[in-house]
Amino acid sequence: MPGNVQPSLHAARALRLAVWAMLALWTFVGLDRPIGDGDESMHAEMLRQMVRTGDLLHTRWYGVVLHERSPLTYWLALPFAALSSSEIAVRSSSALMSFGILVLIYRTACRLWSQPTAALTACVFLAAIPSYHVYTRTLMSESPYLLALTFALWGAIRAQEDRRGLLLAAAGLGAAVAIKSLAAAAPLLALAPWLVRAQLRHGGARSAASALLVFFALAAPFFVFNYLEEPELFVREHIGFHLLERAQRSTMGMGGGFFTYAHSIVYRDGPPIGALIALILLASAYFGRRRQLRILWLVTSYVALFFVAISLVRTHSAHYILPIYPPVALAAAGVLSHGFARSPRQLWHVVAPALAGVLLLASLPYSGGRDALLERPFGKILGQKARELPKHERLYAYEWYGLALGYYADHPVVLLTAQRDRFESINFRMGPIERAGAAALVPPLPAAEGQTIYIAGHVADLSGAKWLTIGNILAAAPPYFLAEARIVADGLNYAAHQP
Repeated sequence: MPGNVQPSLHAARALRLAVWAMLALWTFVGLDRPIGDGDESMHAEMLRQMVRTGDLLHTRWYGVVLHERSPLTYWLALPFAALSSSEIAVRSSSALMSFGILVLIYRTACRLWSQPTAALTACVFLAAIPSYHVYTRTLMSESPYLLALTFALWGAIRAQEDRRGLLLAAAGLGAAVAIKSLAAAAPLLALAPWLVRAQLRHGGARSAASALLVFFALAAPFFVFNYLEEPELFVREHIGFHLLERAQRSTMGMGGGFFTYAHSIVYRDGPPIGALIALILLASAYFGRRRQLRILWLVTSYVALFFVAISLVRTHSAHYILPIYPPVALAAAGVLSHGFARSPRQLWHVVAPALAGVLLLASLPYSGGRDALLERPFGKILGQKARELPKHERLYAYEWYGLALGYYADHPVVLLTAQRDRFESINFRMGPIERAGAAALVPPLPAAEGQTIYIAGHVADLSGAKWLTIGNILAAAPPYFLAEARIVADGLNYAAHQP
């Protein structure tokens, strides 16, 4: 018998290593895609200016200090950005944390249910979700935010049996607030009932005070420093716009009502992923009745409460729903652990990861977040061309997606739009972009077969603009044209065109 068991264990271990190698490739290959999203372009510019100025306490955009976001995301990216300005360096910290979330889910599931195959299968499921794959490998706050929340979830789980888990949960939630500000209120509220339960069962006044001290030590510095430095500006930009206005108005987000995110998951991540998430949560709630799987109730209620809280916020953006994905993966590990207990283990060692791999391949056509992060070489191509202009000459770009042009050209950029309502709903009126002189509301731009964008020129109005054409597309089109464009970089013909 031992002779038969040992090869089986070795095979299972080898299979797990092979799956982890696949997950590593899936996470780290492709980081060199051109920056095409306005948010990432803005973050990349802030990171570049932090590297150039050496000022780690402020975030700047074209020389103007911002008070909207914590610099923590940029601190994490600095070691890589200081070595290189390439896309890989800019995104390396995010990709490492994306992979770290998979490892944390795996370790948590193994500690809870001692089923490595179930844990690894759940990790493949998480990695296969297109929105998770895209957004957590991008220079945005999503990767560190999700890592902090996953750590907080693990702390809340431990707190049910050990009061030291309260400190872990407090650290995770404090880090989440430090990264994402009061946007972390939704997951905090979702975990609060279980943290209160744990405190009442195992804690005392001392443990509660220690947890609060840890939380505020991590969460408060950004708010305190920025408020003391520029109170009025901080309140207007961070509190007024970044929190209140985003919560009350549709700030460049998705339309729809309470079930916007349910539709978004199906649309961006595919019907198989959407159906599987619903099935996992239902099974998790059902199997949570069993003593050994009781913790699934915590995970399921956390996801449900978070979904309700984030859906009540009027601004709906696809990446706001990302915090449900790691706990859903953890629930999947618990549900599969129950299945493994009743099935031949050798069969599951092979079948479960294989099924997860099939799911990963099936999810590829649904590029979650593609409206924001579809590979668009235009900004990079045009930016390299615009480097020929005088160093301080401003570039003009149409809509938010044109920011990649300014990043690659390393020039100041002015955003142009004909959609007044769209850009008046964000902070151009009162915030740092306006103070940097980087926003302009203009009449509809001249069109060439409906595809237009202005990229370069130092002019007061568009009548004297210089245009750059690539084939029959001017500079860079609005997003819906970019997504449909088919241009091969090697065959580009640059030509000046005056409309």
